[in-house]
Amino acid sequence: MPLGGHKPFSISLPATSAILLGGRLGFKVQNVMLTIIPPPCRPGHFLSLRPSSALFVRRADICAKLITRSDVGETALEAPLATLDKSLENIKDLRLRDATRGAITDILQSPNDVVARFLLHLNEKLVCIEVLNLDPECQALEKQAFAKKNLLLDTNIIISLLCPSSRQYRLSRELVALSRQVGANLLVTERTLKEFSKVLEDANTRFQSFRAQIQPRLLRAVDDEFIASFAVEKEANPHEKWEGYYLRMQRVAGILKNNYGIELFDKDYPEICERPYFSEIAEQVSDCYEKTRNKAKKKDVAEHDAYHLILVRQLSKEASPSMLGPSHWFLSHDQTLPYVEPLLREKVQDDKAISTMVSDIWLQMIEPFLSRDLREKQAVQAFTELLGSQFGTIPFRIDSSVLAELQGDWLNYEWLEAEDLEKILGEKFVSDYVSKVREMRKSGQDTTEVSGKLRDQLEIRLNALVDEKVRSLGNEVKSLREEIQAKTNAEERLHAELVNEKKFSRRWRTLSGLAGLVMIFFNLLFIGTKTLEFNVFTTAYFAATFLVGAVLVFIAVAPENVIVRLEAALRLQGSAPAS
Repeated sequence: MPLGGHKPFSISLPATSAILLGGRLGFKVQNVMLTIIPPPCRPGHFLSLRPSSALFVRRADICAKLITRSDVGETALEAPLATLDKSLENIKDLRLRDATRGAITDILQSPNDVVARFLLHLNEKLVCIEVLNLDPECQALEKQAFAKKNLLLDTNIIISLLCPSSRQYRLSRELVALSRQVGANLLVTERTLKEFSKVLEDANTRFQSFRAQIQPRLLRAVDDEFIASFAVEKEANPHEKWEGYYLRMQRVAGILKNNYGIELFDKDYPEICERPYFSEIAEQVSDCYEKTRNKAKKKDVAEHDAYHLILVRQLSKEASPSMLGPSHWFLSHDQTLPYVEPLLREKVQDDKAISTMVSDIWLQMIEPFLSRDLREKQAVQAFTELLGSQFGTIPFRIDSSVLAELQGDWLNYEWLEAEDLEKILGEKFVSDYVSKVREMRKSGQDTTEVSGKLRDQLEIRLNALVDEKVRSLGNEVKSLREEIQAKTNAEERLHAELVNEKKFSRRWRTLSGLAGLVMIFFNLLFIGTKTLEFNVFTTAYFAATFLVGAVLVFIAVAPENVIVRLEAALRLQGSAPAS
């Protein structure tokens, strides 16, 4: 939409609303009128807000309804890229559409500070405007309401909070910190800690399957957050051992309480699992995840999520609701859980309440209530991490079971990087070998011969990789040599120019010195022979020529001193009027 030339416009609001929200949105309050002044923009410049705002409008609507305790309805969200594609459908030119999509995704993958601030404030304004539509008196906007808000954290929040290798590590840390700033109570159940421990035990089993020691730079790419995070810590501290890391992660309850202020919710409701619709909810959790992510969710994980979805509804019924809606929510990074809400509402016969609070909705919901400093620093950082996790490219991860099958001395080659391992694991002979070996082990057959053939294939592939790296390094060396030669040639040219300049300067100084001496000599000759009669004119002539001659001689002898003195004289003349 073109912004150049837009005039301020006003919205008539009650005094409380205008004053409260005017400060948040950066608008001016004039006689209880909310005056909105669009940002300045040079004529002819356009800001395409439709595709970018489409990504956030739905979330803003949900946040506003939650804040004002309105009927939320459907809370499931489309994948951000799907929403972006729909908003770009009006662009008929396919090349222009692809270019626009590429530009937007490039910006959102790793936004700089300015872009992140703009998008964060865009979200804030969308939420506030939606709140005004739903609650013009702003009676629901009270920060104290967060003190009654209890968030039960999902396992994915806990794992990403404690594992630096996670793509959502920084997001989770900022999310927890900001949640505490607004006064929300962060809780973790015994069942979530048990699921955390099970994931940790699975990681321990995988790590123990590595017979040989694998370099940390390769372990960082393993598709297990605990193993990858151990590798990150080992690179920072080479003395770190898996046993110590594993024992430390087992004390997760203490870490969460002491480092992050996350308390243990020690009550358990086993009767929830006995309800007739529990298995149906768990199946729905699994189906929604599989349809959206194209991979299955384990039965025990689905049952864990189903238990907490039902639990928070039960806890909300037992407690008095806050001004921000139900007293309990299940906070998760899993964007597929909101798709379970319709079935859950039908089974528990509750049309308004929701169970799931996904991390991006929660971040946008609490952001308007943060202090200015926090909004400008931590909230911007958290929003940047959120965009990076949603639009960034998913990094390559190594299947730990495949790595266990292929482990050997070749994994300790210093030149071997994760990218090289990705190329090797992508080879057809590797997948064929892994499948064949697993089948042979199930039937009790000896795999020695097959393993020998794999080693031969690996040796051929590694030699090819070495040749490829040698060629690449050769090209780099050649490029560096050419760059060095170009710099050497440039230096030689500059040196030659400097020499020529010195020769010219020397000739010029010689000529100026000779000219000065000639002028002085002839003046002395004229004076000695009394060729010219002395009068005012001849006196001025001799004084001027003597001065010019002396300056020319001085330039020939010490040109630097002349330049310095002239510059000082000019500066004195320039400062004289001012003083």
